[in-house]
Amino acid sequence: MKPIFIFSLPRAGSTWLQRVLTQSPAITTVSETWILLAPLMPLMAKGHAYSLSGFDHINVAVADVIAQLPKGKQDYYTAVREFTFELYRKLSADDNAEFFLDKTPRYHFIAREIHEAFPDAKFIYLWRNPLAVAASVYDTWGARKTGIAASRVDLFLGLENLISSHKHFSNQALSLRYEDLVDDFDGGLAKLSDFLGVRFKEGTATSQAKAHLMGKMGDPLASVNQNKTRQARLNSWAGTFQPFVRRRWALNYLKWIGQDRLSYMGYDYDSIFSELTSKSVSYKYIGSDLGRLLAGMTLTYCDMGVAARLYRRVRHGELSYPHT
Repeated sequence: MKPIFIFSLPRAGSTWLQRVLTQSPAITTVSETWILLAPLMPLMAKGHAYSLSGFDHINVAVADVIAQLPKGKQDYYTAVREFTFELYRKLSADDNAEFFLDKTPRYHFIAREIHEAFPDAKFIYLWRNPLAVAASVYDTWGARKTGIAASRVDLFLGLENLISSHKHFSNQALSLRYEDLVDDFDGGLAKLSDFLGVRFKEGTATSQAKAHLMGKMGDPLASVNQNKTRQARLNSWAGTFQPFVRRRWALNYLKWIGQDRLSYMGYDYDSIFSELTSKSVSYKYIGSDLGRLLAGMTLTYCDMGVAARLYRRVRHGELSYPHT
């Protein structure tokens, strides 16, 4: 059984794509596994991970173990593959399936390591307008006290991670835009079929809506989004950023992303800026939005007692964390 990995930001349409792909009898999956984060995150050159168990020390210790293995990192990758394949087989709902699809948005942290550990896997990079992603994050989880600021790690660092990994392994991956799949589903399905070498059931566009993914992780609004019109799926994001504080945040985020990153993913800076500013600014929710942003920033730098470690790494130039 070979793995298929979908790399994308959260709220970029990866659950929808996952449901589509499971309409091929050759592909099986569960909602999200997250299982590769534990064995592969210690290999990251820059940790970007902090825990009460002392991730800094884990990083050093695993590097020491790898240095003592006969074939070094390749022995480690072999063990990771064996461990992972065994779990994939036991998670599979069909013993005859050719592929197991692993879709976990936080794999952006270890995308490069996954490529190196699974050189024979199939990789799909799913892009979506980052402002639409941010709007979906806010609409999905905005009621939480920390609001959109709690997703900084994905919206900023995740975007950098995915672009960096794709640049390095673009010849091994299929790159798709969410907007293109919505506009031309049959064309996108044909690309997926050719890339994976599998066939899809007739009526996939309809049958995928009824696909049941085992597990608690994944898109909490998957059923709701299935009923949205094309217009709502592609063009409603700017309305989320009409309130003043959210508009300022979105403008700063767009500026940080910049033309180069957007162009690499297949988007135009001026078009997104024009759509973002096409709607009049509202002065609703200023107090609550400011409160959420402040709470999110506080959580980012202080949660789990990591402030001291963050300070040390920033001071020594080991960690660059973009923020507005």
